Amino acid sequence: MIISLLLLAAFQDSLLSGTEDDSAPPRLLSSEPVIIPPDFCIMYADPEATCAATASFNVLADGTVSDIKINRSSRVWECDRAVIRSVRSRVYESSGGFEVQDEAVQSQTCRALRGR
Repeated sequence: MIISLLLLAAFQDSLLSGTEDDSAPPRLLSSEPVIIPPDFCIMYADPEATCAATASFNVLADGTVSDIKINRSSRVWECDRAVIRSVRSRVYESSGGFEVQDEAVQSQTCRALRGR
């Protein structure tokens, strides 16, 4: 009886240790940057202003992105659209698919945009 309990405990430990996913998520292969809308930097005098939002999305088995949701808005509709376009353009390594929760996505600063 004791031996069977020890074997059962060892088996459960091996099962539980297998549920921990220590592997890194698949590598991002390509992505378009968040493009600041033309009037955004005119509206904001701060040269450090950026289009920034927090998004959640699914990555499908083929590495493409779907079901993009803005969790925390930039409060500028055009900036949120730019974040969605950037996330939608992403391509990850093929995998079994995974979910990304609350990723902060932002553009370059207005200062960097003016520097071009």
